[in-house]
Amino acid sequence: MCGRYHITRPIEAVAEVFDALIPDEVRRALDRDSATAAAPTALGPRYNIAPTQMVPIIRLETEGPQRGRRILDFAHWGLVPAWAKDTSRAANAINARSETVAEKPSFRVAFRHRRCLMPTSGFFEWQTLTPANTTRAVKQPHRIFFRDERLMVMAGLFEVWQAPDGSVLGSCAMLTTGASASMDGLHARMPVVLDSEDEWDAWLAPGAEPDLLYSLCRPFDSPDFVHHPVDRAVGQVRNQGPGLLHAIDEGAAPFLQEPAAKPAQGSLF
Repeated sequence: MCGRYHITRPIEAVAEVFDALIPDEVRRALDRDSATAAAPTALGPRYNIAPTQMVPIIRLETEGPQRGRRILDFAHWGLVPAWAKDTSRAANAINARSETVAEKPSFRVAFRHRRCLMPTSGFFEWQTLTPANTTRAVKQPHRIFFRDERLMVMAGLFEVWQAPDGSVLGSCAMLTTGASASMDGLHARMPVVLDSEDEWDAWLAPGAEPDLLYSLCRPFDSPDFVHHPVDRAVGQVRNQGPGLLHAIDEGAAPFLQEPAAKPAQGSLF
């Protein structure tokens, strides 16, 4: 699965990779947010993206003068089906298993009609380790990325949900599949990675046949798909900054060391 990722490029640079249009209303919202927010905004790099946040997606416009054009939009990470009464279950719908996506009520309509791309610079995964001289398991986060730092593009789904008050929320989920050998056993699953223009076009194409879509959901394996351990600070959503991406010496991490022996209690007599 994937529950945390990062984007190191400004949003304009992301749009350029896909030759995607940023609609005026999206630009206005981004400018407004950047002028009022104290935290990192959607305009610049984001080093610790978590579920329920608004994230960039690339979708295909299906109507109007821009029909057929790639659009950079923003969506709530955690898909809310159009039929949902509220958004309470969205945090449980950040990932969609590719093996069952066509069957699950929450995802099957979006899989057929509303697919998108989720641009990232890589993602984080937690490996379960048992350090020497202890039986206590620990979780060590790793950054997974491309060696040349190109965008890592994930297959996604999006939906449009209307609240009872008439407001509209766009939301999305990331497709997952079984882990490839490149994951080195970090986790049993991984995001569906689409690494070429042809794959992007095929995933976004309206009316694409399910067999074609399933064929794109294979585990991604490549020599330049690499990972390294990072600081556990990434586990806290409030933590941001490029330091979260830096490699650490896994063996030197304090929480992986043998715990210090407790001093023996002295005799009172």
